[in-house]
Amino acid sequence: NINFNIPFIYQTLKNLKYFEKKIQGLIIGCFEGHSTIFFLMYTQNSFFECVDNWNQENLIKYSLNAEDYFDKNLQIYKNRIKKNKKDSKTFFKENKKNFDLIYIDGSHFHDDVESDCLNSFFKLNDNGLLIINSVFWRGKKWKLRHNNLAGIIRFLKKIKSYEILLITRNTLFLRKLSYK
Repeated sequence: NINFNIPFIYQTLKNLKYFEKKIQGLIIGCFEGHSTIFFLMYTQNSFFECVDNWNQENLIKYSLNAEDYFDKNLQIYKNRIKKNKKDSKTFFKENKKNFDLIYIDGSHFHDDVESDCLNSFFKLNDNGLLIINSVFWRGKKWKLRHNNLAGIIRFLKKIKSYEILLITRNTLFLRKLSYK
């Protein structure tokens, strides 16, 4: 849920002057579209790829109508988004674009989190912003080695060229450093 993170995301986007820049963005895990709306509202010169499989199992747990809500919520922004109804692994296999801003709030299985982070980082432009949500989410029955943080730690051990901009109680903000 993006609600608790809005002040931190807003300030980070403001500090990096993303409100004025032309942004190519990616959101992994769109659900009802709340995070997508936030980013589109504040980055006026942006276009976002939105990736979610709207998996029936998740919808039964949380909201059977999540995809319909996404479609309705994003109707006014339809020219600034591309909806990709697929899992993130499939998206990254097919995707050829790089991005300036990537927000990850997709699958919470540790292997998927690691994969989403790695794939995102390699598709992030130099000096691009990677925001990883649900850093400390554990689920109900998961052991610590199977939570989101385990996947994030494995990801961070595999990459070198990043700067941690901020970590909140739930969100990690990374900037990809230039190789120059």
